[in-house]
Amino acid sequence: MFHRSGGGMLVTMVVVAAISSAQAQEAANKADVPVAAVQSPEYRVGPGDRLALQVFGLAELSQTMRVSNSGRVHVAYVGTLSVVNLTVAQIEDEIARRLREQQLVNDPWVRIQVVEYRSQPVFIVGEVHSPGQYMITGEMRLLDAVSKAGGFTNAAGTNGFLMRRHDFAGAMAEIRAGERSWETMRDRDLQASETPAAGSGTATEGGAPARDRITINISDLKAGIRPELNVLLQGGDVFYVPARRTQYLYIVGEVALPGAYILPQSYDHITAARAVSYAGGPLRTAKTSKGFIMRYDRAGAYQAVPFDFAAVARGREPDIPISPGDILFVPRSVGKTIGYNLLALMPGHLLRMIIW
Repeated sequence: MFHRSGGGMLVTMVVVAAISSAQAQEAANKADVPVAAVQSPEYRVGPGDRLALQVFGLAELSQTMRVSNSGRVHVAYVGTLSVVNLTVAQIEDEIARRLREQQLVNDPWVRIQVVEYRSQPVFIVGEVHSPGQYMITGEMRLLDAVSKAGGFTNAAGTNGFLMRRHDFAGAMAEIRAGERSWETMRDRDLQASETPAAGSGTATEGGAPARDRITINISDLKAGIRPELNVLLQGGDVFYVPARRTQYLYIVGEVALPGAYILPQSYDHITAARAVSYAGGPLRTAKTSKGFIMRYDRAGAYQAVPFDFAAVARGREPDIPISPGDILFVPRSVGKTIGYNLLALMPGHLLRMIIW
């Protein structure tokens, strides 16, 4: 219803054996890790995250480190690295490259794990029950964040918009400055790097920081019809859920409760006859066979669609689905009006005689 990550030979053999043992142990460890526990290659490191580093064959390089507010970490023998907004694989590749350059290891095997997620806020705003800032803990997808925000309200519109800027610091600066020019961001389709089966990489590599507005159909997101909509969130993402645009049906003329009626979000089940019933039904002076619906056609002009309420009520004609903005008009019957007016003027005893 509607309403209102020795000897030289002997030493070499020992080192090789140690590395082989470490590699074997690593392979065993990987085999023991459930698929669901393997961190996504999509995740991008941010300030405050704690990383565990292992370089097999160089135990002295194994360490844990916290990413600084400026997005850097210090690695022994390697130096300072800027890791913010990089994937684990990209950090591993950079450390391996520097180790090769310094000739510390010919073929380094580097592993980095994010052991603590700390720094990455996302913002869920608009038509959710508890809008605000939420921290990414682990790998958080869009529906997880919406759930933390209490879910969508009944007033949520058809589409939500994921605002994404591809440098974390820049996104934070915009949010702190109170920028709300979300509607001016360019729309784009989801990229492969943002889907559940994605690999690493961003939609925009290098160059100036880019901002995107990704349109998310809320019904498809909730129903799981399009899994790619449930994107892996990044620090600084803003998901904005606007209120749905209020849509009206106007019922005028000879009905008990004429006026503007707010349509529900799903109005496919509402027909003209049902709408008249919601408006209290036709008055006794209504010419129910001559109703019509005024609506815009594809050319943008009004057209009148005949509607016979009486025939529909008797099952003689099909009912007519309504559309937002329709004006449903039930005219007055001149004959009925005159007749009822005359009856109102008759003396009581004469009226009783006519009735009997």
